Amino acid sequence: MNKKLSIILLVLCMVAGGLYSQRIPLTKGLIERASEQRMGKSMVADLNDGLHVILCGAGGPMPDPKRSGPCV
Repeated sequence: MNKKLSIILLVLCMVAGGLYSQRIPLTKGLIERASEQRMGKSMVADLNDGLHVILCGAGGPMPDPKRSGPCV
C-alpha cells in the first residue's frame, strides 16, 4: 500500500472516530436548531383551502396504560 494512501486513510479514520465520539452533542445541537426554526412556523397557514387532518398523537402498536393513544 502506498504511504500517502495509508496516511490519508489514517486521517479519515481519526476524523470519523472524532465525529463518532461527539455524536450526542452534534445530534442535540442539530435537533435544537431544527426545532427552533420549525416551532415558530405555522404549517397550517401554508395549506390551500379545504379539509385537512392533523395528527396530534402517534400512539403505538402495543397498548400501554401509561401512554396516550393516537388522536386526530
